[in-house]
Amino acid sequence: MVGAGIFGAPAAVAALAGPWSPIAALVAGLGVLSIVLCFAEVGSRFDESGGPYLYAREAFGRHVGFAVGWLHVWTRLLSAAAILNVFVAYLVPLLPWAGTPTGRLAVMTGVVVLVTAVNVRGVRLAAWSVDALTIAKLLPLALLLLLGLPRVSGHVLATQAVAEVLWTDAVLLIVFLYGGFESAVIAASETRDPRRHTAFALLTALAVVTATYSLVQLVVVGVLPHAATLETPVAAALEAVAGPLGALLGSLAALVSGYGWLTGFAMMTPRISSRWGSGVSCPGRFPGSTLASVRPTLQ
Repeated sequence: MVGAGIFGAPAAVAALAGPWSPIAALVAGLGVLSIVLCFAEVGSRFDESGGPYLYAREAFGRHVGFAVGWLHVWTRLLSAAAILNVFVAYLVPLLPWAGTPTGRLAVMTGVVVLVTAVNVRGVRLAAWSVDALTIAKLLPLALLLLLGLPRVSGHVLATQAVAEVLWTDAVLLIVFLYGGFESAVIAASETRDPRRHTAFALLTALAVVTATYSLVQLVVVGVLPHAATLETPVAAALEAVAGPLGALLGSLAALVSGYGWLTGFAMMTPRISSRWGSGVSCPGRFPGSTLASVRPTLQ
């Protein structure tokens, strides 16, 4: 769930909601909770791969499942494009050549090739990579909260005032940052006891991410005057609380986070289409409903 978006979005959210942007992050998390609860319930009933495609197909038929599967694929592809752009934005201060047209193309191509190579080697290496990168990207955010929360200033918050708080736009923008939980259930058949662990994993992840996003947003608008004007707000916030080393750490964290998200994206997305063409049943789990029967094979 935590990709490079959190390292760039706080400025855009501040432009929409000003000093109220941390509340917008919390509201978005509560809204996403209703969806996560559905995934937690349904995910606990299947041990097959497929995720949203599988659930939609079993509940509503193969045509709806097919549409949901393709929608999920395109959503992930467009999200990957957004993450790559944030990746380049944070790389430019460290490597200015990456800001040129040739540099952008080379960096984006290189990242895609690298994450593809890791996943071609196998799911175990990809999973280990995602785990290690998750820890590496959360540590700088934890440092930002530890050093930044005591320095949140009401005077700085006042500089974030906007003419009109656009709640809907701000919440919808932050909802994008919560995307990714739906991918965690795609490879259920390759995990241990998914019926038992899915709900706990999803709800725990959402709680941690909601707290992280809300507090990071608070630190950004609480320590950086006019945060909406910044392109790399998290790196700037770390610089404000930890000096030049903090800025470097923030940029590296954004790069690691983006790469980690893309590795997980490359691991999960192909497993959506791997389920197309195989029928899956959930006998005995949904008695009296269409979910208890085997759906026809999608040709």
